[in-house]
Parts: sequence; C-alpha cells; structure tokens
Amino acid sequence: ALSLIVHLWRLSLVVFGAAMGISRDSRHKRRATGGKRAQYRKKRKFELGRQPAHTKIGEKRVHQVRGRGGNLKFRAIRLESGNFSWGSEVCTRKARILDVVGTRRTNEPNERTSRSADFEACRRDADETR
Repeated sequence: ALSLIVHLWRLSLVVFGAAMGISRDSRHKRRATGGKRAQYRKKRKFELGRQPAHTKIGEKRVHQVRGRGGNLKFRAIRLESGNFSWGSEVCTRKARILDVVGTRRTNEPNERTSRSADFEACRRDADETR
C-alpha cells in the first residue's frame, strides 16, 4: 500500500510539473542549424530559475530569497509605494501606486488581473507623497 502511495505521488509530480524546474541554461535550445543538442548532463543548481513574483498592489509584503553565496534577494509579493523617477522632470520621488495602467510586455497569454503589476516594465498612475 505504501509503495502504491509513493508511486501515485511521483506520478502526480510528473503530471502537474512539480518535478520540472525553471532553468536559465541554453542547452535546451536547438542549434543554429535547427538540430537538437545532445543532453550530456542534468540540470545544475547554478542554472536555477524561479517563478515570477507577479507583484500585486496592497500592503507591503516582501519575501527573502537565498541567492548564490548566501546573499539575500528581496522578492516583492505586494507593494503600495515605490521610488519612481520622471525623466522629463529630472526628479525622483517616493510615490504611492494607485493603479496599473498597462504593461509593456507580459509573459502570460491571458492578462492576470487589473490589480496585478509587472513592476519592471509598467506604466503607473502614481500619487506623489512627500
């Protein structure tokens, strides 16, 4: 009975993609001629990639993620304000984010929600606070 449970668990990992991993390597891509590359090794820890944060507007919530060398990265799950610069005015101010107008690019075919924000490349309606 236990072996059946373990087998079903492994099967569910494969079916739902949890056993897969996001990888930042180029070995999975085809050659310039269109031929497939031979797999000569498995994925490595240093080729690791992670899920996008899909930062939303709301009360500040930031997770710490351990990086290479024990360094910490700070992954913003929710934010309500940020430091923004206006190129035309040549000034930078801390501003509260009111709404996300649109994004320059999206990684997903269906837009998530109007409350989601892709903070690296989006236009914002911001309320200047000092």
